[in-house]
Order: sequence, then structure tokens, then C-alpha cells
Amino acid sequence: MWRLAPTLLSVVGAVVYLVLGPRSPDLAAHVFRSELFGREGFTIWTGQWYSGHHTPAYSVLSPPLGWLLGPQLLGAASSVAATACFEAITRRHYGTRSAAWGAVWFGVASVTLLFTARLTFSLGVAFGLAALLALQRRRPRSAVALAVLSVRPAGEWTKVRASRRGVLLLSTRFGAERLVARGRPCDELPEARADAEELEQRLERLSGGAWPLRHSAASARRS
Repeated sequence: MWRLAPTLLSVVGAVVYLVLGPRSPDLAAHVFRSELFGREGFTIWTGQWYSGHHTPAYSVLSPPLGWLLGPQLLGAASSVAATACFEAITRRHYGTRSAAWGAVWFGVASVTLLFTARLTFSLGVAFGLAALLALQRRRPRSAVALAVLSVRPAGEWTKVRASRRGVLLLSTRFGAERLVARGRPCDELPEARADAEELEQRLERLSGGAWPLRHSAASARRS
């Protein structure tokens, strides 16, 4: 029952959202871009919103999927999918009982993205969590593909360039450290740590700021 509760709560919230159909602040933007795709297909520019803007900077996947399903149904499905992925990730890592309340809270919170019309963000969250779930299940290629789909292709593209190597290096590093934590020798640990340090430095330069938690700090905390 605990395994299904978070997703069921998200489903209930999504159904309530679809039935009520609230005219949230940003809903017009999602409807406009979906209808634009229905009329013109993939475009790189439109002059019909804020005196013009580059459409790929908003999203590549959301407009066609929104045109196919409708923006609201797409957001509802994304919310449910994100909750299902989050529950699976936390259950596998923490166990069913330990992860239950956190997953339930996530299921409730995911619905708030619908009522605030963060529909494109909800779609990105679903893809991002699916990428983490694939990585957790040791499917790095699927994780990279899903991670690329979860971000916007313009302003965030510089970060995506490092995603494939990033997923592989982080999975190697964490896998090696878990082996050591369990008392099993692993020759890859020093190399994986060095590669992860290099990756974090590159991401720091690409993002133009400090990476939230450096590997050295994380290692100090664990020790």
C-alpha cells in the first residue's frame, strides 16, 4: 500500500486539476506555444509573444506534446510520472518504510506545479527523475538520454554537453565508494574520485558559479 500511496495521491490531485481546469497565470503561455506548434511545426522564432523570442529556449518537447495531448493533460501526466519515479528511487535507496512519508509528500507537492501552471517544469522534472532512476538501475545510456531531454536546449545546453561523461563518472565514483564502504576492495576508487573532481571543476566553469557541493566537501562529510 505504501508503494502505491504517493502515486495515487498524485493521480487524485491531477484528476482534480483536470476537472476544475483552473486558469492559472502561465497557462496562456503553454496554450499559445502548443497552438503555435500545431500551426507552424518546429520553429526557431516567433514575434507574437513579448515582441518576439526564440522558441527553442522555452522547450523543444513541451509544445509538440502539449499540442498532441493538451498542455493540462501533459502536465498532469508529468506530475504522476515524476511521483512514480521519485517513489521508486527513494524506496530502492532507503527502503519502503523509511521512504514512505517523503514520497507521499512529494506526491502532494508535485500537484502544486499544475495549479501554478509550471507545466513545462513538471515535464522536465519527470524526465530528470526518470534519468536518476535509470542511473540508479545502472543504465547510464538511458540516463544520459533522459537527462538531455529534461533540460532546455538553449541556455542550459552548455551543461548538457558534459551530461554523458558526468553521469558515467558519477555512477563510477559512487559505485566504487559503496564497494569500499562495504569492505570490498576497488582499484577504481582513486581514479573515479579524480575524474569526478575534474568534472565538477568543468561544471563550475560552465555554470559561471560555484558548484553547490564539491567532492572534497562531500568526502569530508562522509568521513
